[in-house]
Amino acid sequence: MIRTTWFAARATYLAVGGLASLAMLQQIAAQYIAVGPYHRPYTPYAYGDYGYPGYGWGANTAAGATAMGMGAMIQAQGAYNQMTAEAAKTAEEAKSLALDNKLKSAETYDKLRELNRQYVAEKEAREKAAYNYNAPPPKRPKLTPSQLDPVTGEIRWPPLLMQPQFQAYRDQLQALFTLRAHDPSQVSYQQVTALTMPMRNEYDKLHDTIPTNEFFANRHFIEGIGEAARYSGYEPHPPAAGG
Repeated sequence: MIRTTWFAARATYLAVGGLASLAMLQQIAAQYIAVGPYHRPYTPYAYGDYGYPGYGWGANTAAGATAMGMGAMIQAQGAYNQMTAEAAKTAEEAKSLALDNKLKSAETYDKLRELNRQYVAEKEAREKAAYNYNAPPPKRPKLTPSQLDPVTGEIRWPPLLMQPQFQAYRDQLQALFTLRAHDPSQVSYQQVTALTMPMRNEYDKLHDTIPTNEFFANRHFIEGIGEAARYSGYEPHPPAAGG
């Protein structure tokens, strides 16, 4: 009788405990269903660290969000300081380059001014020398007795001046100097130079075909004939002007 009563009491206790446990599970289930995982604010599963569902990192609370904002601000401040420093460095480099350019420009200007000063000085020296009336006159070419016989007036022409284009000048000049050898008063300096000048101009056309030394030697011969007309031809040492 006593044993039966204990089993009945035990069954009653388990039944009541089971009902209580069931009621608690039903309450939890009801709360879970009423709220749901997508209705619970700021849960790791619902929103994640950056507010995106399904990602489990980042700020889950207001304090965490505040800390993230402060971190972002500090990072932005650091980036600003870095860019400011780089901009200052670039500005200093630009100032240095500008200063170098100014220095080089000044040096170039000084060099050009010095070159111009030298050029002006040399030019003035040349002009002064050209207009220096105290300087001796340039020597005029003179013919030797073997080139122009002072007694007979015979002209012994260089081979190059024996070309046909000079024939007329040669004949007229020879006639003048032959006459001049007998009577110097019959031949003037102007008569001779009236022939030697065009003869020289004709000869200058051969400049590019004759070696330089030979060209000027023959040119001086023509000029020497004109200079020979400045004196009578009978002096033992005929004075050539400037000679």
